[in-house]
Amino acid sequence: MLLFFGHHRCASSWINDIFGAVSRELRLRYLTAHHPRIFDNDLQRFAEQQSLDVIAYTNADYQYVERLRDFRAFHVVRDPRDVSVSAYFSHLYSHRVDQEWPELEDRRRELQELGKDEGLLREMEGLSWEFKCMRDWNYAHPHILEVKAEKLTENPYNHFLEVFRFLGLLDEQRFSLTRRMVYTLCRGVRAAESLGGGRISLPGAPKRLPAERILGIVWENDFSRKAGGRERGREEPRSHYRKGVSGDWRNHFKAQHVAYFEEHYGDVLQKLSYEDGSGWG
Repeated sequence: MLLFFGHHRCASSWINDIFGAVSRELRLRYLTAHHPRIFDNDLQRFAEQQSLDVIAYTNADYQYVERLRDFRAFHVVRDPRDVSVSAYFSHLYSHRVDQEWPELEDRRRELQELGKDEGLLREMEGLSWEFKCMRDWNYAHPHILEVKAEKLTENPYNHFLEVFRFLGLLDEQRFSLTRRMVYTLCRGVRAAESLGGGRISLPGAPKRLPAERILGIVWENDFSRKAGGRERGREEPRSHYRKGVSGDWRNHFKAQHVAYFEEHYGDVLQKLSYEDGSGWG
């Protein structure tokens, strides 16, 4: 079983789109789980019952991970300060209110009534569980590749190749003309499957993707494409893909935000190596 472990506002939607596209190309059974109730608090049993090959667990809590057997995965974290700023704008404007999180409607109303500084503090308080999950994670698990969201966004082509190599989904053999023709045929069959809603038996179908196709999928999910043509660094507060750069917390934190973060989450910053404990405000 292959898994992606993420956290809220850690580029999870973008990563999930890329991982999902790779899985579909390889005809792997893929499911996204935002909450333990989706898998009834048992990832292993749920995957076996549903015959899943791939799971994206996007609000990952290690207590559900440590029970897994025979898996490989990658885990993505982001600077918790940037997570706080991203969560503030997302909850204020862009995150969709749905049946999985109906409480967001009340949160959004609260943030609209508060000013930005107070609203950002409110978001920091509300992220305590997520930051606890980051704090309690086992960062030394041999079957989990640890990745910083900042590295993925700054150099997605190299780092996604590293991810898919670790998962065993990167085909590193020479992409000869014969192999290219077989792969093209398989893509055509997969397209027919998506239109017909069934699965076509295809002996010899590839179990890995060549680097050029993985890079193509990453390119198809480029930030600018997701953001409607806007380049990384140009901010649109109401967009799910708001800005796409790291370190943006410096543009929004004031003294009270620094003080709150140092008191409540300073150890998380140190554990994730975003700070060394010498002070950063």
